[in-house]
Amino acid sequence: MPITSALRPLALVPVSVALFVAVPLAAQAPVEPAAGSGTTTASPRPERDPNEMICERQEVTGSRLGSRRVCMTRAQWAQQRRDSKDLVDRSQLGSCLRQAGC
Repeated sequence: MPITSALRPLALVPVSVALFVAVPLAAQAPVEPAAGSGTTTASPRPERDPNEMICERQEVTGSRLGSRRVCMTRAQWAQQRRDSKDLVDRSQLGSCLRQAGC
């Protein structure tokens, strides 16, 4: 099916979008240090205090305006994230096993 002259500029849109996305991603590729260079790099972030208190605002379910402030230590926040991830993983795996494999 021939492309009409009115639609010809639109045929280049997917190509230009692909280039627009690919060029910045290629520019951000991490540079690995040479093997055996003998230099050690410092960690990108310093070690954080696990006992530091962190407070977050959490929305109350069922309310457009309601929120509450929850304060926990860094270690407690990390444990809560691990527990939530484990719960999701178990529930997804459990449904797979109940169906006699996926």
